[in-house]
Amino acid sequence: MKKYLAYKSLVEQEQFISNLMYEKNKIDKPIISNDIKENINYILYSYDYKSALNITYFNDGYIYMIQSKIEKIDVENKIIYLQNSLNLRFNDILNIDSEEFYL
Repeated sequence: MKKYLAYKSLVEQEQFISNLMYEKNKIDKPIISNDIKENINYILYSYDYKSALNITYFNDGYIYMIQSKIEKIDVENKIIYLQNSLNLRFNDILNIDSEEFYL
């Protein structure tokens, strides 16, 4: 005897519900205070390209955290290139943390 599921009984329905939940859980981009902006600027300015940083960033309605080393900082285009082939725009960064750079 085959039992039926309440929802997600069709493949298309499962994909539609997953997309609906993804869109529903999105948030607005948080506003960053001037203190945090100054701290990010200080850390990026004095970064030595040897230590890994904990970077919190905003992308497509979600907040992500990653630990990586910075490969290159492109000031002209306002992009940070990370070693794990992720590129972050300056405007998407919410916080950068490193134990070496506490004021």
